[in-house]
Amino acid sequence: MNSVALRHPAGLLALVMALAVPACDSPGDTPASASYDVSGGGDGAGAGDAEVVDASASGSVVARYTLAPGTCADSNLAQVRARVYGDADEVLEEATLPCETTGAVTVEGVPAGVWTVVVDGLSDEAAPRATHYAVQASVLVPSGGQVETSTLTLTLRPATLHVRWVFENGLPCVDNGISWVELTVLDTGNNVVQGPASGACDVTFVDPVDGTTRSGVLVGGLTPGEAFDVVVRGFASLEEPVEQLGTVTSQVLAPGEHRIVNVMLSPVP
Repeated sequence: MNSVALRHPAGLLALVMALAVPACDSPGDTPASASYDVSGGGDGAGAGDAEVVDASASGSVVARYTLAPGTCADSNLAQVRARVYGDADEVLEEATLPCETTGAVTVEGVPAGVWTVVVDGLSDEAAPRATHYAVQASVLVPSGGQVETSTLTLTLRPATLHVRWVFENGLPCVDNGISWVELTVLDTGNNVVQGPASGACDVTFVDPVDGTTRSGVLVGGLTPGEAFDVVVRGFASLEEPVEQLGTVTSQVLAPGEHRIVNVMLSPVP
């Protein structure tokens, strides 16, 4: 691997915050994924500030979607689910129908307000996964009325890596004299895909799936089907050379997959 210059120590925290995958019951719904935008294919966030219009009567949302020019069979999708999320990323209502190349899912009983609509394509397998998705934010649901989304194009959900590091001797960071780590994700051509980002060796993040504090870093926005290498370097301080090094190679991820990767750090000769 080519060496990569150490970045500012706040880098890992920024990586966690910018690339963290939304929870299964948040607008990024899937067994874990990345965030998104209104078009359904990029990075963004969940519902905006809820604007209660008139809560006296619930309304409905018609979530329109398309897979064109592909088909449900091309994407291995059996069903399409539409969920309406509130301003705290809670599911207000949802509905699921068989997949169509171009179709719509009507969600009934939605409180009046301004919400986010997420459309998920569910895979045709015994344990369906949300492998495709699209999002539209700021959908105004009128009291007792109905609103339609734009026709949203379902795209592949990015994949996610939860990267943890352990030491060859089984001891923690402090006992190995390592204060800082640097994380880089590369493709098979040794091109940087994510990072490099650096931070405290004992960095943690809050898992968006269950709210648990976990060690390591969550890296999202990875393209499904491509192979990635993960490189972690350990430093005694920002001014010191690399003292520990670990690599995990050829991580090929499925759409929407959330994978835990343990990188073994060994002393650099």
